[in-house]
Amino acid sequence: MSPAKLVGPMAFMDAAQREKLLERQAMEAAKTRVNDRMEEVASWKPPSRIDNAASLVSTGSQSTEKILQAERELKVLAQLFFSRESLPSTPAEPDPASHDPEKEEKEPTPIPLYAPGSEPSP
Repeated sequence: MSPAKLVGPMAFMDAAQREKLLERQAMEAAKTRVNDRMEEVASWKPPSRIDNAASLVSTGSQSTEKILQAERELKVLAQLFFSRESLPSTPAEPDPASHDPEKEEKEPTPIPLYAPGSEPSP
């Protein structure tokens, strides 16, 4: 098989179908095992209780996400909702796009296929 045939959406779909088929065969083989009685092999006991665990660890002490989130919030404008009807049904980040009315109403600039004054070559 040539390398060109191994690339592309159809090759991906074929690989996905093969993977699905192999998984299905593995599941069927697991169901039909004779010696698999799903019995407990190792005994389990609950972990011992740790007193004052909250004082041993401070949550998020080594995390940098808190700092990154604070920096992001300094750069992104907060969305304002003036009525219950304007609240979105699901939470989302504010749209990072510019809200300049002049830019939103402007039509896209057409780009010519050929330079002005030239003709397409055959």
